[in-house]
Amino acid sequence: MKFYRHWSLTAKLTFLYTLSVSALFLIATFLWSYSLVGGLLQIGTNFGIEEILLVQNIMKAHPDNPVMLKQEVTWVLTRWDSQDSAYYIRILDHDQHLVMETPGMNSELHKQLFP
Repeated sequence: MKFYRHWSLTAKLTFLYTLSVSALFLIATFLWSYSLVGGLLQIGTNFGIEEILLVQNIMKAHPDNPVMLKQEVTWVLTRWDSQDSAYYIRILDHDQHLVMETPGMNSELHKQLFP
């Protein structure tokens, strides 16, 4: 690093300051993005768990009335503006027979791929 020796003290300090601030910005950006992605993944996981619990509660509270369950399963697509952000529900009984699924789910994800 011979080129570094011929710099003035001001140039050396400016270079080191710029280098250290850049490193701090990189570290801060990495930590911020890591926490943001982790938070978004946690929100998505909680949403899925809440939806499963909701469907289970409907099935327990109204086992002989499939109207409420059908409303929840078919309401999935109407509450989202875009098909890209929609989620699908498929309910199977103990023998793996289809009870109910969101309309269009079979065309997106066949039962053999995702039971």
